[in-house]
Amino acid sequence: MAYFDSTLTVGYYDAFGVDHIDHTYALVAHGSDTYAFPCYGDFATSTSGPGARGNVNVKYPVDMWTPYMIGSQNVGSHRPASLFVALGMAQFRFDPAYNWRVQDWPEGSQIGGVACWGGIVYGVSGVCQQVCNRVLWSTVDNRFNETPVNWPPTFSATYWVYGYYGKTTEEIAARVAFDLVKLAPFMPIPQTIEGNSGFANRAAQPGAEAQLLDIQARHAAALRESLRQPMAAPERQLEIQHLIEVSQAQAEPTAFARAAPAYNPQAVLARDTAFRVRKTELDILLLRGEVSRDEYATQVNQAFQHLLAELQDIMPPVVFDRLFPEYTAARPVVLVNREQMPESYDLLPAKLML
Repeated sequence: MAYFDSTLTVGYYDAFGVDHIDHTYALVAHGSDTYAFPCYGDFATSTSGPGARGNVNVKYPVDMWTPYMIGSQNVGSHRPASLFVALGMAQFRFDPAYNWRVQDWPEGSQIGGVACWGGIVYGVSGVCQQVCNRVLWSTVDNRFNETPVNWPPTFSATYWVYGYYGKTTEEIAARVAFDLVKLAPFMPIPQTIEGNSGFANRAAQPGAEAQLLDIQARHAAALRESLRQPMAAPERQLEIQHLIEVSQAQAEPTAFARAAPAYNPQAVLARDTAFRVRKTELDILLLRGEVSRDEYATQVNQAFQHLLAELQDIMPPVVFDRLFPEYTAARPVVLVNREQMPESYDLLPAKLML
C-alpha cells in the first residue's frame, strides 16, 4: 500500500461570519471520497453554494507555505498525503475512530469539535490554526516541524502565542505522528462516521492500546508542565529577538530607516511575559472548571489586545506591521473564539484536568 494515497487541500473562512476571525480546515481526497477535517469548527468544499455550508468569505483551496518567518516558500494548494495519518493525527490516536467522509457529514454536526483536536487543547495550547497545521503532518513521513502550514491573515497573531503547531505539546504530537506513519500500511480506514469501538485491528500493532494510554499520559504531563513552568525568559527573549530580526530583514531598507528608534528587547519581553503569566492563570482556571468559557475567552482576548497595543508603541512600525498585519486599535484581534471552545474541557481524551 502506498504511503501517500490521497491529496490534501486547505482553506479558511470568516468564523461565524465575523471579519478578521479566520477559521482553518483541511480536506483530504481519497479515491472517490473526500474527508473533512474541521479543526474545532466547520469546513467548506467550495467558495459558494451548498459547498460553502453557510460559511462566509470562504477561501478554498488556498496555497500552503513552508513554516518560516523569513524565506517562506509557496508550496501550492494540493499536497500528497496519507489519509490514515491525517485521521489519526486529527483524532490524536493510533486507531482513528471516525472517518469524516463529507457525504456522511450531518448538517450542523459537532462531531469535529473535540474529535478533531490534534492534541491541541483549544485556547490553552493552540487554536484551529495549529490543529489544521498538525493535520498537515500527514503530507510527510518524517521531519514534521518542516511540514507546510495553512497561513490565513490572522495566523501571525496565533503564531506569536502558540507557534506553528502548538509548541507546548509539539514533541508528544510528533511521537504520535511517527507511530501513525509506521501503522499506516496495516491499519484500516474507519467505515462509519459514528466511529469504531476499540481498536479496528489489534493484531496490526501489539500493545497499541497501552502505547496510546502512555501517549495520553505524556501529553497531559507536558501540558501541565508548561502551565507550571512557562517558557523561561532567556529562551523567550531569543525567540522574540529572532522574530523581530526576521521582520527587520524583510522590511524595505528605506522604510526601516524611517522607522522609530530601535526597540528595547527587554521592554518587549516584559510585556510578553506579563501576557503569558495572565494567560497561564486563566488556562489553569479553565482546566479546573473555575472560570466559564465566556469569561476565559473574554479575558484572554482582552489581555492579548492590550499586549498588541503595548507592542505597537515600542516596536518599529514596519516590524510591528509585519508581525501583526491584521491589528488595528479599533478592531480587536480575536485570539480565542468562544464559539469554538468545547463544551466541557474535562471530556478531552488526554484527561487534562489539573
